[in-house]
Amino acid sequence: MTAYTGIQGQNILIVSSDPANPTEGQIWYNTTSNTLKAYLNTGTGVWTSAANLPYSAGDMGGAGITSAALAIGGDANGPPAPAGLGTTNTIAFNGTAWTSVAASNIGRWAFASGGSQTAAWQATGNRGNPAPVSLTDSSESWSGSSWTTQGNVNTQRDGILGTGISTAGIMAGGGSNTSPTELFNGSSWTNGPSLATGRRYMTIFGIQTACIGLGGGPPATNQVQSYNGSSWTSLPATYPVSAYTICSFGSQTSAVASGGYNGSNYIGTSNIWNGTVWTSSPSMASARGAGGSTNFATDSSSGLNIAGYNTSPGRTTATEQWTYPAIGTQTITVS
Repeated sequence: MTAYTGIQGQNILIVSSDPANPTEGQIWYNTTSNTLKAYLNTGTGVWTSAANLPYSAGDMGGAGITSAALAIGGDANGPPAPAGLGTTNTIAFNGTAWTSVAASNIGRWAFASGGSQTAAWQATGNRGNPAPVSLTDSSESWSGSSWTTQGNVNTQRDGILGTGISTAGIMAGGGSNTSPTELFNGSSWTNGPSLATGRRYMTIFGIQTACIGLGGGPPATNQVQSYNGSSWTSLPATYPVSAYTICSFGSQTSAVASGGYNGSNYIGTSNIWNGTVWTSSPSMASARGAGGSTNFATDSSSGLNIAGYNTSPGRTTATEQWTYPAIGTQTITVS
C-alpha cells in the first residue's frame, strides 16, 4: 500500500477497498472504483436537552459514551469550589435516564477521570474537607458495580482533568498551572513527559498515547497541546476562544469541545476538531463550565456535557447531548 503526502496534513492512501474503520477527515484513493474518497461530516451537529442530572454539581468527573455514561463526584454541597465539599455520588446514564449506583470511597472535586461506564477511574483532586483546600493523592477504579482504591498519584493537585481507559489513563497539569503528566496502568501511576506549557483546568481528549490538551487557566488561554505518547507539543491550531474548564470528548483527530469559563463569564460555544483545524459548531442552549464529559467517546459523532457551573455562584443539573449524525464516506469530485 503506497502513501502520498495529502491534504489536511494527512496521507492519502492508495487502497483496493475502503478502510473498515476510517477516522473523520481521513482521505484515500480506491483503485477498484477509481475514486477519491473521504470520511467527513455531511451536515451540522446539534445540541439537544437530555435528562437532568439528579444533583447540581461543578468540578465533576465523567466517563463513558452517550448511551452508557457516568457522572462522578464534584462540588455539590456548598458554594462553588473551594468552599464546597466533594460528593461521593456516582450516577449512571442509559441514554434516557440517570440512576444512582455505588458511591466512591471519598468525595472529591476538580479531579481527573476517564474510562467507560463499566470500567472507569478517578484520581487526585480536592476533598474540600476540611475546607477550603484538602488535596488528596488517592485514586480509585470502577468495576461497573463498585469503586476500589488503587495506587496513590505522585503529585496531588486539583484543577486537573484526564482521559483514557481504565488500564491506560492520563492526566496532566492542574495545581497552579503546573506541567506534570501522570500515566495510569489500572493500579499504579508513573510520571510522564511534562506539558509544553503548564496549565490548570486544561481539558484533555483522546487516549493515553494520542491525546489533545486544550485551553486552561486562569488566566484563560486558547493554546492547544498534542501528546504522542512520548512528548507534548504546542500546536499552531489555537482554539477559537480562550477558556478553561472546557468539556471535551472524542479522539485526537475527531472531537468536540464545548462550554468553559473565559475569566469573566461562562460560555456555551462549541467547536469541532478534525485533527488539523477547529470549526465553529452550534452553541449549547445554556452556558456552563467544569461539567462532566463522556470522554470514552471515540469521535465527534455523539457525547454529553453534564451539569457544571453556570453562574457565580450557581451550579446546574442540565445535561446536553451532542449529535453529529451525518459522518460517513463521501466521494470527492474534482472539476
